[in-house]
Amino acid sequence: MKEPRSYEDLREKWVHEDDLLNHRVTWLLLSQTLLFAAYGVCLAAPTDPKFPQEIERLVAVIPLLGIALAVAVSAAIAAAYFAQRSLERFLIAEPLSVPGVLNWIGHSSLVVYPAFFLLAWVTVLLP
Repeated sequence: MKEPRSYEDLREKWVHEDDLLNHRVTWLLLSQTLLFAAYGVCLAAPTDPKFPQEIERLVAVIPLLGIALAVAVSAAIAAAYFAQRSLERFLIAEPLSVPGVLNWIGHSSLVVYPAFFLLAWVTVLLP
């Protein structure tokens, strides 16, 4: 990574990575919400639907898609998080984040949300 020229440059890059984290967590929450809603609608379909085979396929595919999206978005979240952490090596006097356990607690949702969704989808897939 090229060294930033000033504190303002460093802060701008930090804010950009922070925005990416926000967007990616939002993508995760939105995609998982929509998938769970679609899964619920498929499960609540009448027993004699017009398209029984299609609904069966959707019920089989939606959890797999949920897992794949949770893993993919987790990787993107991790990339932004570690990019932000790499910016810290340029800090001299003014920290850009809260140090210690408060920072860890604040970022715990980046790990917890994807893990909960993965656990939920795996639970759905279990017999």
